[in-house]
Amino acid sequence: MVEKSSVVPRDRSHLQHLDGIRGLTAFYVVLHHTCRNYWNPSHKNEFPFWLRRLIDFTSFGQAAVAIFIVLSGYCLMMPLIQSNNTFLRGGVVEYFKRRARRILPVYYAALGVCLLLIASIPVMNRISNSGWDGALPAFKWDIIVSHILLFQNLSVGWKNKIDPPMWSVATEWQIYFVFALILLPVWRRFGMMVTVFVALALGVIPHWLFHGRVDVATFEYIGLFSFGMAGAELSFSTSIGKIPFRNHNLWGVCSLGLILIAHFAKFRVHSEWIFLVMSNVVIGLATMCLLNYCAIALLYSDLKTLPIVVRFLQAKPCVVLGSFSYSLYLIHGPVLALVYFSMRPLHFSERAMAETFLFTAVPISVVSAYLFYLAFEKPFLAKRTQKAIA
Repeated sequence: MVEKSSVVPRDRSHLQHLDGIRGLTAFYVVLHHTCRNYWNPSHKNEFPFWLRRLIDFTSFGQAAVAIFIVLSGYCLMMPLIQSNNTFLRGGVVEYFKRRARRILPVYYAALGVCLLLIASIPVMNRISNSGWDGALPAFKWDIIVSHILLFQNLSVGWKNKIDPPMWSVATEWQIYFVFALILLPVWRRFGMMVTVFVALALGVIPHWLFHGRVDVATFEYIGLFSFGMAGAELSFSTSIGKIPFRNHNLWGVCSLGLILIAHFAKFRVHSEWIFLVMSNVVIGLATMCLLNYCAIALLYSDLKTLPIVVRFLQAKPCVVLGSFSYSLYLIHGPVLALVYFSMRPLHFSERAMAETFLFTAVPISVVSAYLFYLAFEKPFLAKRTQKAIA
């Protein structure tokens, strides 16, 4: 039998791999949007092998959002499981205040920057046969209001406007309310399995109830969020019934197997709702298994025997990238567009344009995001830390 004190890690420094996952996932999104101008097979014919493979590898953009959602459920549930308490610290109102302080100031700053760029730079405000076209038009009252109130994910006409990645912030914001008002009460009353079932039901019932008209909202992410909640319990609960699940190798095999299924089955079909849901569920389960693998490996391994995957995720570059991953996710879209438009007048060949854009736009996006983080995100993180200490 495993002693209680040996299975519950209390030191958050041992969970740096969570920042590593955030950072790498945000970086993947940057690569995804960098390469999307070259998805057309006719463009790829003259590209070198490594660039064609990179374009193919970065075509799973939706998977990154699934990973973020699972990670969010995991991180919000983790302190509750560690403290053996499923009631939110300070109550529901304080929980919403904490979430608002963490999410909204940076989000609104990015929204303001995007609108300013679109208004002041003419090429940013006209259709130009580029990846930025989906962000336009931006200055319509319904589009702006939907972004301010964070419900742009509910309509195809709003979802990708102004700054395309922002739709997932709206989705996560809405899930915070579902978590506090529905999922946690169900968890307290009925446990983990029933909560996951309820979350999955909440995710798929709207499709049948509204005959597919609300599929754009991707309600299935509620189910993925519950995967993260379940992962936190399986990783950190001291319940004897969870002890058999403390084999990190088993979780690693499951995660790898699900990733291979997602890849080789080519769950990329966005035209059929059922395929998209299946893709998100598979990626969500793979993420949950990876999180369990890392957490349990940290419980039972010392620094010398720590799996290479965990050591990689805890590496300083990954952790640093994760520290400003939210800013990177929010601000990289307009930065990529600015770099792309500045390169167009140079009249590069298709191959030279793709290679130069990749090696120029990606580092500029990372540096710009870090500066944005220092200006708009870090000050609020410092305030949150001061409030927590107080």
